[in-house]
Amino acid sequence: MWTFSLVQFVIHGLSACSPCVALQRMPLFASPPVWHLRRYGSRSPPCTFSEFARPGRPLQPGIAHKVASTGGNYDMKDEDTTLENIGAACIPGSDPERPGKVMQDSFFVFRFQVPTKTPYTCVGVLDGHGVKGHIVSGFLRDQLPIRIRQRVGAIFTKIHDAETSQILAQIDEELCTLGNASADDLGVEGYKDPFCRALVESFHLAHFDARKNKDIPAGRSGTTCVLALIDNDSGRLYTANVGDSSAVLIKSSAGGAGPAAVISLSRATKITIPAELNRIERSEGRIDQSGNVFYGPVGIAMTRALGDAVMLRAGVLPTPEIQVHTLTSHRNCAAFIVLGTDGVFDVLSSEEVANIAEESLQDMGCAKKAAASVAELARTRWLGDLPIETKVDDITCTVIKISNS
Repeated sequence: MWTFSLVQFVIHGLSACSPCVALQRMPLFASPPVWHLRRYGSRSPPCTFSEFARPGRPLQPGIAHKVASTGGNYDMKDEDTTLENIGAACIPGSDPERPGKVMQDSFFVFRFQVPTKTPYTCVGVLDGHGVKGHIVSGFLRDQLPIRIRQRVGAIFTKIHDAETSQILAQIDEELCTLGNASADDLGVEGYKDPFCRALVESFHLAHFDARKNKDIPAGRSGTTCVLALIDNDSGRLYTANVGDSSAVLIKSSAGGAGPAAVISLSRATKITIPAELNRIERSEGRIDQSGNVFYGPVGIAMTRALGDAVMLRAGVLPTPEIQVHTLTSHRNCAAFIVLGTDGVFDVLSSEEVANIAEESLQDMGCAKKAAASVAELARTRWLGDLPIETKVDDITCTVIKISNS
């Protein structure tokens, strides 16, 4: 059986100095129990759920959020010495024309379990856009894992939640009528696998949550998201993507002479895809010479995103594209997964990412170091050899080492 030695989910604070956070069981749209965040004072009660913290150990809020906001490297080994096969690196960008630019990238890592199953692992990166994209990115970094746990859990509990089903039907109707989405756009026929449907529903519900939250500016700001969901029992890897962040699976060669294979796990959802272009052209938006999609004065560089509610009439959807891969085909070799924002993949090819990450893993065996190596090389590419300050995009990279023990 494939095992993935990964970290517990880190509960994110709203800032580096947020009050402590603990878990509270609450209903969500009358659904099966899910976990919400509840703010406490300066003392944090122990958490008794092992996927979040070891029993008796206070939660450490704000760690991942602090990294995603200020830059730096995050090693899941820092949270549990037995879980060290995933690492993340974030480097804030810069813009000479916007000295107050904020970091809009974020990421999440969490594990969850359903009855009779080995825990699932989910890793995702997000890249906010728009004036307040960092708020949307941060909200969905926290909300999307809640929805994934809920919808995947529903596969096994088989509890029919009438209210959530009604909301999902309402969302689908809006996407079809306002966004000109076809059955293919929504994956109605193609995603027969219940896990694929669970991921689509999770994206739709998290998008709905952002829209309905008056504190989240999800009308004119939004975020990309690419995530990997690993089913440890079946060895299946599910990836879901909206926007232009990317994921690749790298199979290492037996002799250590570079990657044996680099497999793309996502594609940028842009008008370069004929079906995406067709939907945008059927809708009320317009496309400029650079391929950006506009609805009135608001424009984005992609055809699918979370948030960006005003862009629905232009044909921009929150529905992810899903890919499924079987990891057992890599049983006799080392393999790893890299997820990154466009701050990585706009300046590095998938092959370059694979080479630098594999070299770092072979030299140091550390996922954190591999993620940092990729992020640092990407920043070097952005800076170039120019003697003047130049624009550098936010950079976020996560590396997941896969073990077949």
